[in-house]
Amino acid sequence: GERGASIMARINEIRSQASSKAEEAASYRKARASSEKYEGEGKFDKAALELENYVRNFPSGGHGHELKQKIFQLKKLAYKGPAPGQAWGVSGMDIELVPVQPGRFLMGSKAGLLPGLGGEKGRKSNEGPQHGVVITNQFWIGRFPITIGDYLQFMKSHDKDPLIMWTSRECSMDKAGKDSSVGNGCWADPRQPVIDVSWYAANAFCKWLTEREKLANCIPEGYLYRLPTEAEWEFACRAGSTARYSFGDNEKFLGEFAWFAANSENRTHPVGTKLPNAWGIHDMHGNVWEWCLDRFAKYSASEESDPLCAKADPLYVRRGGSWINDANHC
Repeated sequence: GERGASIMARINEIRSQASSKAEEAASYRKARASSEKYEGEGKFDKAALELENYVRNFPSGGHGHELKQKIFQLKKLAYKGPAPGQAWGVSGMDIELVPVQPGRFLMGSKAGLLPGLGGEKGRKSNEGPQHGVVITNQFWIGRFPITIGDYLQFMKSHDKDPLIMWTSRECSMDKAGKDSSVGNGCWADPRQPVIDVSWYAANAFCKWLTEREKLANCIPEGYLYRLPTEAEWEFACRAGSTARYSFGDNEKFLGEFAWFAANSENRTHPVGTKLPNAWGIHDMHGNVWEWCLDRFAKYSASEESDPLCAKADPLYVRRGGSWINDANHC
């Protein structure tokens, strides 16, 4: 009796296992067929979903590893990048990006009839000649300058450029973002803008971030993070304005938009604590200077499209003014 019952229980168990395996095999075949159909139609997101449903229903199935690799490939094909005109961000970092649509603007500042006579107040000789520039492609630019917290992720990563060293003489890397007793408070908060960064280090940060996001399947082929060209920077800074500043000509309002010598108390301040320009971008006037992709050169006198100076000049362009500059440099 007991032996017979045990045999029958074992037989039922074997039948149940066989039925489960048959159900799993049928579900696998159906999922693969549906996925291949959607893939052939270019519907990569739906193709991935079919396989994900199988893996979720049969987590211990024998095809899990194989299908997870296929799902990753399909999602990579499906990902089209940020939607045109939509802001987006970098996961695990404070980086938010603002879309900038193509357009035309006047680059540089207005000259007077004679040097020092008329023209834009505080104008420097290297701010002209004023000329038309056309930006032909949409791009995204950071809503804020890069923060200490974000830059530390780069500095502490195992795959950063080994030639890039922590260069601050004011603050050791282990105190950055934590200790207000160093650097006159410039290093007190991880949301402070990072300072003491060379053009080469800024460029290396962009390359590192590009590879990081590509490996995570967060940006599609053809996309990359880089420094803005000087033309892109000024176009984004102006945000449609033709005045001295993005908010107009009157510098008495500068303190509402910028940390500069008159209000900074001789230190940087956390990003985004002043008003943004019309396109939602903060700290374009003051707080910290910002590197551009270009090397330094005289402006063209004629209209240009997407200009970039890559000549062998030892100097790179920086824009925006900083916490230690007066209103004429912001």
